[in-house]
Parts: sequence; structure tokens; C-alpha cells
Amino acid sequence: MRFVAIKESWQRDIQILDRARRQAVSAKTAIINQTKGLLLEYGVVIEEKSTKFKSAVVSALEDSENELTSSIRLVIHENLNELDFLINQISIFEKEMESISRQSDDCKRLLGVPGVGLLGATAFIASVGDPSVFKNGRQVAS
Repeated sequence: MRFVAIKESWQRDIQILDRARRQAVSAKTAIINQTKGLLLEYGVVIEEKSTKFKSAVVSALEDSENELTSSIRLVIHENLNELDFLINQISIFEKEMESISRQSDDCKRLLGVPGVGLLGATAFIASVGDPSVFKNGRQVAS
């Protein structure tokens, strides 16, 4: 019978950071969608991707010609503040994951593979651990 190796603290840290990052990304998407929906209720259409989203919303808020009430402007303004907070939080989590990944030689090697980024490399190393315990790729996959 094969036993599963106990995860080291850095592996648990990466998994926790990954979960926290995914939760923040999900909340960011929800805020963007909610804001678009609220503005659409007042006839303001925001079609931009998330990279230009904030500037488009700020332009809509500054436009005195649209029918946005002071209450909806307040809600939208607070949504933008929360969006800024979430974007900052995601950045902090990614920087910490990057810092931890630099300490793992296996992670560094995976990052050298074309198409493998920080999130994929850290998730693999955090869940698999030491790849040398496996005889081949089939064992890793199972």
C-alpha cells in the first residue's frame, strides 16, 4: 500500500493562497457584473473588458447628462472602491505565491516549460510535492 506524503508548510501555504486568490477573483467578477447590471438599469451600457472597466464607469459617473441618481452613484462608487481593494488583494496573493515558488527548484523548472505559468506550476508542486517519489508520469496522474 502506498501512503500519501504529508504536505510541507510551504505547500499548504500555496494552496491557501491559491484558494484566497480564486475567491478574490470571483468577487471581482461579481462586482464588475453587478456594476454593469446596475448601470444598465439606468440605460448606461459598459461594454469594456475589465482592463478598461473602471475608466468607463468613472466616465459614466462624471457624466451629468445620464439619469443616474445620487443613490446609484454612491453604490457604484463603493463598488469601485471594493474593486480596487480586490485587485490589490489579488496582486498581494500572487506576489506571495511568486516569492514561495522561487524557493522550489521543481517549481522553477516547471516555470521554464512553455505554457506553464505561476498558477499552474505552484498548484502542481503544491499538490504533488516531490515528483521524484513517482516512477513515471502515469503514477503522477493517478
